[in-house]
Amino acid sequence: MVLQEGKGLIQFFQHAHHRVEGYLMDFSEQLKQDRREAEFIARAAEDLHQHMFIEEELLFPMVKEESAAAVANLEEEHGRICDLMEELQILLRREADQSAIQTCSTRLMGILAAHNAVEDLGIYPDLLILLGPARASALLAEAERAEVPRDWACIARRPKARV
Repeated sequence: MVLQEGKGLIQFFQHAHHRVEGYLMDFSEQLKQDRREAEFIARAAEDLHQHMFIEEELLFPMVKEESAAAVANLEEEHGRICDLMEELQILLRREADQSAIQTCSTRLMGILAAHNAVEDLGIYPDLLILLGPARASALLAEAERAEVPRDWACIARRPKARV
């Protein structure tokens, strides 16, 4: 019963993964034809930013106690993914050579695929059991309304507080 009621929440998160991966695949296909469709990367970056915001600000705090190590690892991976996305955008703006752009794009797609698999097969299914139907439904409603603040950065790339 819990799994069925929370299915929309899992689909919400997985759909974001598919959109980002789709933009990156479209970009890669265009790149193979010597066309640099930076719009695909801009869309992927925007969706990725939104998705990470929802996970780090809404989802992870709800499951951090039960899944502290997994959440910490996912947050660190978010940082690496952000770094690669930024590197790819810089390469495109600088009109770097095709091989550098393709290498960065391939690295980004690889780390993103592995990261998404961990979330899709581990965090998300467990999420429904941890939250229960009411909290899962509330999280979905909040996630659908969420807007990323202009200056938001993923946890792994925020300035560290000085002690």
